[in-house]
Amino acid sequence: MVVGPNDAPGGASTGVDAPPALRMRGITKRYPGVVANRGIDLAVERGSIHGLLGENGAGKSTLMKILFGLVEPDEGTIELNGEETSIRSAADAIDRGIGMVQQHFSLIGDFTVVENLVLGHEPKRAGFLDLDTARRDISALSDRYRFRVDPDKRVGDLAVGARQRIEILKALYHGAELLILDEPTAALAPHEVDELSRVLHELRDQGRSVVFISHKLPEVIALCDRVTVLRDGAVVGQREIHDEERAPGDLRQALVGELARMMVGRDLPEPPPHDTSPGDTVLELREADDGHHLGPVSLRVRSGEIVGIAGVEGNGQTQLIELVLGVRRCKHGHVLLHGDDITRWSVRRRLRGGVAHIAEDRHAAAIADQLDLAHNATLGFEGDPALGRRGGWLSLGRMRRFASALVDRFRVRSGSIIDPISSLSGGNQQKFVVGRELSRSPRLVIAAQPTRGLDVGATAFVHERLAELRRNGAAVLLVSLELTEILALADRILVMSDGVVAGETTVDQIDLVQIGAWMTGEVPDHEIETVIA
Repeated sequence: MVVGPNDAPGGASTGVDAPPALRMRGITKRYPGVVANRGIDLAVERGSIHGLLGENGAGKSTLMKILFGLVEPDEGTIELNGEETSIRSAADAIDRGIGMVQQHFSLIGDFTVVENLVLGHEPKRAGFLDLDTARRDISALSDRYRFRVDPDKRVGDLAVGARQRIEILKALYHGAELLILDEPTAALAPHEVDELSRVLHELRDQGRSVVFISHKLPEVIALCDRVTVLRDGAVVGQREIHDEERAPGDLRQALVGELARMMVGRDLPEPPPHDTSPGDTVLELREADDGHHLGPVSLRVRSGEIVGIAGVEGNGQTQLIELVLGVRRCKHGHVLLHGDDITRWSVRRRLRGGVAHIAEDRHAAAIADQLDLAHNATLGFEGDPALGRRGGWLSLGRMRRFASALVDRFRVRSGSIIDPISSLSGGNQQKFVVGRELSRSPRLVIAAQPTRGLDVGATAFVHERLAELRRNGAAVLLVSLELTEILALADRILVMSDGVVAGETTVDQIDLVQIGAWMTGEVPDHEIETVIA
């Protein structure tokens, strides 16, 4: 049963006199031209996992930043365990038992695990930094939650899943009783998601509370006790999740559809069909390697075809993308585009030759945070005569018109195109990047994690755009950690393991056990019937 926004919020009762761990009342936050939060009421019970859902830009992250003291609300109150409190900074939040793991980790890569965890709360003995005690405390805490963390390991050398565990450990080390996780599974492999779920259930069973923000509805249903849905900055509904709805089946699928409709306010389109026949080869790698982490790799991507690259993160996918783009040197072998050997071509020449790139890390490789939308829209387009004027200078008016067209066509929620792109939500930044790259009318699209951080509506929109490119004869190399995304879009699937292609299959002959074996480097010890996706 869906509960309206004016009904009493909260999860399963812990007793008549027991207040919720958190109650936010009438939270409102305004920015120029945008109301991010509109009178939001939210209650999270002690010993529960509470899902917070909504489209990109619905106000979820703003609400949690208010709770963690990173943003000051214009109106509203916050109660912790029944007592009204004021949270003016992250230090206030931590002192009150609140921890937050944001989408973009706050760890310092050059510091060790122990140095990151004690930062701001450094233990002292006789006036000197006491890292030995911190190491013992951290080791005991990691053993308790089976995190298997080396306190002296440099954080920059850790995989994404390990860094996330460090962020959670940091919150627990600082005494968090209420833990906020903002898109925690966006960059995790399936086995890391299972590990995170185990930890969160253990925290819940200990009486701690968790706010879980995610766009992945099956994960929310499997993990959370209750969900609150935001749309356009306001609460549009709340719902308890029952045990019988967690198991895969009709009830779970119906709940996925119900929550998706609440989020976007409409029915979502069906997944794009595989309705084209591949043409000539657009991209070809012939025994290509970088002499270090990749290869040798041989593959082909044809026009009118989406080739999916699956695999556990860190098995050569990033190096493959860099090699195709020309960022990474190809030491042996060849890279061909439409039959032309481009192995020694520069990145700029490849982009001008019809290659588009949706970067897996938009902050590192796709946007300039402090520049406005108009300037971000033209990154990589600087030589486009349509944006220039006499003398070789870019035309600011044309840049702004181009940015406005991208915002309209790709449904980017923004204030003004003269605002910095950092003012957009993470999902809307991603939609803007996708729009910019696909507007090139590319012959080859390298789509790396194209829907990371996107809500269900935006994900469906991007999937349809990639399928439209396929129908129009473009070649798409799709690299994703989401196997469901690969299965939904790809015509052929290549699985990478330890820097090489471990196996290949087509969309009409999917063997999920075999794919899993290729991903992990294991060999299945029994035969199974082929599962058709």
